[in-house]
Amino acid sequence: MLCQGLRPNDKCYASVLSFVDSIELGKQLHSLVIKDGFVQAVLVGTALSTMYSKCNDLKDSYKVFEEMQERDEVSWTSMVAGFATHGHSDEAFQVFRNMIVDGFTPDDASLRAILSACNMPECLLKGKEVHGHVLRVYGATTSINHCLVSMYSKCQDVQTARRIFDATQCKDQVMLSSMISGYAANSYSEEAISLFQLMLTSGFQIDRFVCSSIISICVDMARPFYCKLLHGYAAKVGILSDLSVSSALLKLYSKSGNLDEARKVFDEISDPDLVTWTAIIDGYAQHGSSQDALVMFDLMIRCGVKPDPVVLVSVLSACGCNGLVEEGFKYFNSMRTVYGVEPVLHHYCCMVDLLGRSGRLAEAKSFIESMPVKPDLMVWSTLLAACRVHDDAVLGRFVENKICEENYDSGCFATLSNIRANSGDWEGVMENKKISQGCEERTWMEYVDNYLEDALKMHNLVEEFNENHGVRQPMILGVHEHIFTRR
Repeated sequence: MLCQGLRPNDKCYASVLSFVDSIELGKQLHSLVIKDGFVQAVLVGTALSTMYSKCNDLKDSYKVFEEMQERDEVSWTSMVAGFATHGHSDEAFQVFRNMIVDGFTPDDASLRAILSACNMPECLLKGKEVHGHVLRVYGATTSINHCLVSMYSKCQDVQTARRIFDATQCKDQVMLSSMISGYAANSYSEEAISLFQLMLTSGFQIDRFVCSSIISICVDMARPFYCKLLHGYAAKVGILSDLSVSSALLKLYSKSGNLDEARKVFDEISDPDLVTWTAIIDGYAQHGSSQDALVMFDLMIRCGVKPDPVVLVSVLSACGCNGLVEEGFKYFNSMRTVYGVEPVLHHYCCMVDLLGRSGRLAEAKSFIESMPVKPDLMVWSTLLAACRVHDDAVLGRFVENKICEENYDSGCFATLSNIRANSGDWEGVMENKKISQGCEERTWMEYVDNYLEDALKMHNLVEEFNENHGVRQPMILGVHEHIFTRR
């Protein structure tokens, strides 16, 4: 078109920009837009802002948006969605408020965009404010009820999500998928399975969201029937290529020890991401196939996938399970210099475990003493366990002193008692028992103090509620500690 001397109009530019996913090409088109004088056109300005957002350049996206002399509902919604998609909830709400101040009434699209920004417990109050607006404008039943269910589920208020679900008379596939995914994400396994059974008997199609959610639940539940059913169904309808489904299946087979089936699923994935690579590597590491885990990690690096701290924990654990001390130190020393990953306590703990399993307890002690970060209970417990395996009572006593100095919990003293009993030091066993009882008393007092502190916080929240006539509901943001559990 350009070669023939024809100049595009605003609609042509907007159409082309909607397909651009390269920041370099987008900037070239931006220059042409400025040259042809369409930069102030609402249609083109919105398309430019959306293009930069899709290319992960929120700074230029917002700059284009601010420079627009005229904005419509699509412009505002696009900017809200851009911030929400990239996890900038505060900025998304600020734009949403400015949109209302500017005289625009939020429609379904803008409400979906702002609700997607409420994706963590800290955003629950803001989500309730949006819900209140929806009730005032549209009433109890709206076309975005599934977004409200999803929002409350992500904010860990599953009870409210279920009330909205029950109040919706016509439940479609999207609504059922949102509720099942919400249950699965918040560990309401039985409720998710029950709703999934209802979905099957009602004749609804199982989409990739429901499929991956139920498979993830089956990882922690003894429900092999659903796994085989969903695996076959996913292959039949063509959603097995979706990374969320294939990764969930991969984790399921890996955790159950069916590594051959896990590898088959992995080999069928055309472009595995870091989560998928981590699942297969961790599966091999947990079930004693250390060499296979290391081979897969090296293959991942050759494929250009950059490792993160989680997959490196699996790699170091694989070395520890097979006594590969030199290989373990090679990977550990490469973390900062080659992969740009700063080691944290979990990685140091893996190295202590590696040395301890190999009987190199003195080196493990020296390694701990040379750590640039302060060792925690997990590190000392790992060394203490190695002392028990190798009956090193002297080093065990040293670790005991460290644990006493830091006032760690009494569970460590059971391991030390076993070490002393194996060496015939029964007086030491009795001494340990007394110390551990003292630790338990301190732990109980700390529990009482924490209880009183929480009660005071609750009292303050009630007072704040009475003053502001709002709803204050403290939530606890769960941390997936199982990723870093010691192998």
